[in-house]
Amino acid sequence: MNFPPYDCEHLFFEVLERAIRFLGHVEESRTQAARPNRRRTAQEAIAQTLTIGLTQNIESLVHLYNNKNISEHDRVRLLHYGLQNLAALHNGPLSAVPRPHEPIELVSYIRQAQNSYPDGSRSFSPPHVFATEILGDQAHSRFDRVADSTFKTMVDITVASKTKPLGELIEDLLVNHASPPPEIQVPHARSDGDNNTEPESSNNAIGFVSLPRIDLANPLRWPSLIHETGHFEDAVMPDVIWEVFCKLENGAFTEQAIRCMERYLGNLGVNALEPKDEIRKWLVECWCDAHAVRVAGVPAFFSQMHAFLFSSPCYLTESHPGGAGYPPAWFRLRLTRALITDRHKNDCPSNNLIKSMVADEWGRMEKLFPPSKNANIKHNGMLRNLFAYFHAFLTQQFQQGSWHLQSNIDEDDLNELIDDLSVGLPIPTHRKFIGSNQTRASHAEILLAGWHYRNTKFKDNLLSMIEEAGKQFESTLPQLLATVERADAALQMSIQVSEWFAILAQPIESEPSSLSKNPDKPEQSEKPVPDCSTSIPGLLPDKEIVRLLLDNSLRIIPLIGGTQGVAGTVVDVRLGHNFEIFFTNISGAMDPLNRGHRNTVDSMEVDYDSLDGLEIAPGQFVLGHTLEYLKLPNDIAAEINGRSSFARLGIEVHMTAPFVEAGFDGCLTLEIANSGHSTVKLYPGMRVAQLRFYRCASEPDKPYRERSEVKYRGRMRHNKTAQFNDWEIGRFEAEQKRRKPS
Repeated sequence: MNFPPYDCEHLFFEVLERAIRFLGHVEESRTQAARPNRRRTAQEAIAQTLTIGLTQNIESLVHLYNNKNISEHDRVRLLHYGLQNLAALHNGPLSAVPRPHEPIELVSYIRQAQNSYPDGSRSFSPPHVFATEILGDQAHSRFDRVADSTFKTMVDITVASKTKPLGELIEDLLVNHASPPPEIQVPHARSDGDNNTEPESSNNAIGFVSLPRIDLANPLRWPSLIHETGHFEDAVMPDVIWEVFCKLENGAFTEQAIRCMERYLGNLGVNALEPKDEIRKWLVECWCDAHAVRVAGVPAFFSQMHAFLFSSPCYLTESHPGGAGYPPAWFRLRLTRALITDRHKNDCPSNNLIKSMVADEWGRMEKLFPPSKNANIKHNGMLRNLFAYFHAFLTQQFQQGSWHLQSNIDEDDLNELIDDLSVGLPIPTHRKFIGSNQTRASHAEILLAGWHYRNTKFKDNLLSMIEEAGKQFESTLPQLLATVERADAALQMSIQVSEWFAILAQPIESEPSSLSKNPDKPEQSEKPVPDCSTSIPGLLPDKEIVRLLLDNSLRIIPLIGGTQGVAGTVVDVRLGHNFEIFFTNISGAMDPLNRGHRNTVDSMEVDYDSLDGLEIAPGQFVLGHTLEYLKLPNDIAAEINGRSSFARLGIEVHMTAPFVEAGFDGCLTLEIANSGHSTVKLYPGMRVAQLRFYRCASEPDKPYRERSEVKYRGRMRHNKTAQFNDWEIGRFEAEQKRRKPS
């Protein structure tokens, strides 16, 4: 496929992925809102129409990609129009689609990022996240003290003036409480990818951050929310920032910056703005950008760039936001890039990889959405001077020691994460063992690997499916949706399980110091890997399980507790966070030949955060899954059984389905039932089951992962029954139809 030199292929990929995510979001939202015996509503009808329209859009993109007769100019023009069309759909009919809840993994991500300051001095309660139809991340404040004090104020006024009419009392309250204090800004509607308000104080206001609905399930977009949480930091108050800025070079920068801003605004024809106030607002936004990169790592840069790209209008193409206190997008991105370059300036392989990734993404976007003359510091001397002042300010604010410790990324570790992600594995921990334990992968490492995978192998896979689609679009569309969903699920699971690993893992054994070594004893090397080359078929002992784990033939992701948790012939596995709760008011039998009944909504999917639990009543049955993702060699099978501690409470974890075939990979679905007499509460992360492993006498000709008809491979969560997909059901239906009288 011949595309123009300015990477039209990448623009096509951006538009295509956006459209696929949009369609997947609408379908998932409709599924989440489904309930038994519900009536059809106008919202559902609109959602169905939107699904049809999005499907047609994706089909048009497929034709555009495969049509070689369209000129390069027209191709780019159509793709830009496609972006605008998707934005219009997001800001319009999508509001009728039921809004889903935020993923539990998103809550976990913000908690991990905000609670992990380098010095360990901060503990931040993450703000709530909600999905909106506004294209652009936002920060909002809710002034809870106003609401709490309203009734008290009414009582006080009533007591003080018993003769005052009720209408006047209410009017007094509206005057007193209709607006926040003067120094607090009210949220204003703006679709530039970065709407913010400045709360009075992180102690007096409850923070809310919002994300465009399409991006809710995409972990690669989450780091830009850390910019929004920065607006709830005490240090980001405009007065505080301005005071620090004025101290630079004993105040010499301040007057020069004000003059530069005055001339810059004058050239734009917006002389009515106060230069000093505009600088104060710019400083806040750029401070929050730097805060995001410090806390969330380099992925914050990529995420912010895509927030700007998919805003409406596109923030990357704006010359100036008309005095709303937002610097041009390319000014902010260049500042962020400079901070990243400063942070990773050492000439080592990992830093070079990071700088290369940033440069590649920068080059692609700058060619596709070149900044205007007013927004480009290369052509605007006033903007270039302001950049120098801001860079000096942020460098002072975010010194080397204040950066997140987890931003130190080893190249080999990162490449292993990218390789695992490329074959569909979650990456909550690093592959290699230190002693008997693995090390946790930080949220920055996970998402950096995710961005690299997205812009390389994931992109190539998606485009290859489009190129091969041809007239088989109907069969290709489910593959496209599944590919995007799989990539998101792997990152979601990685982020959440990484937090569980930090809570539950044993500390890594440290090497003895030189002072404690005994000079009379030879230095001990690492414990050798057990030699089990003569193993015979049958149940595997702990030493052979450990050998398979250490050489990565067998993967248990994560291996919480390390190889020390492998004892005798078993490995404990834990309960995951995703459950299927079945309704009790569904009538009729589960008839596989009744196609109408197949579509009956008989259950709902629920997620639990860590430290939240699910109560299972006597006689209740739910589906769950293992926290661990299992990847078996082609000659190793497994068996899962419940732990006796839970069996004594009446909890069963499987229903006649304990066997795991050789070559299987995925989380194991647990069929959980309470056969006891009391309600039992289960918490995600509990060790509820045990695995045993068996070596086959020889490797099967068709291991599980190589068979096309398998139904439960690669799942990151539980999986409902796929019995209706069995081949014999089709035969039964055909025979049933044949026997019916004509």
